[in-house]
Amino acid sequence: MQPAPLSTIRLPALLLLLLHAGARAEPGQSSNQTACQEAIREMRRDLERPAPLPLNSTNLLDIIRLQNTSWRVSLSVFMNATKNITGGEKIKKNLKFLKSCLPKKATSVGNPIVIKDRSWDDFRRKLQYYLRILSAQLDQRPAPCRAPGTLEQQRC
Repeated sequence: MQPAPLSTIRLPALLLLLLHAGARAEPGQSSNQTACQEAIREMRRDLERPAPLPLNSTNLLDIIRLQNTSWRVSLSVFMNATKNITGGEKIKKNLKFLKSCLPKKATSVGNPIVIKDRSWDDFRRKLQYYLRILSAQLDQRPAPCRAPGTLEQQRC
């Protein structure tokens, strides 16, 4: 009986090392992404009060603006609007947290949305759509990992 080739012995060990390195590299990002999704879910529940909004209740112009304006610019508009909304403190706290979930660079091609002053329905209709597309975007974004031997984040 011949001994197993050296390459066959190394393969399982190499796989174990890769799995171990991957498990160590991503927990911070993974937990941050989970926290972002939880903040989105909490806000969406809050927006359903006093009554749920009908599906697709955001008008076409606002949909286009939300899709063509950077996440950060839209977030800023929503944060400013919470000043004029009764009971907006809890949502504002979650919006502040969401800032850490967004990409650092902001590119805008369109005009930002406009929220009617003191209109809870207008605010929640637009924020609900924003949160829905942001949640989908966060689910698609690959989690960054660390470069071997560094603390620097990079895309894998």
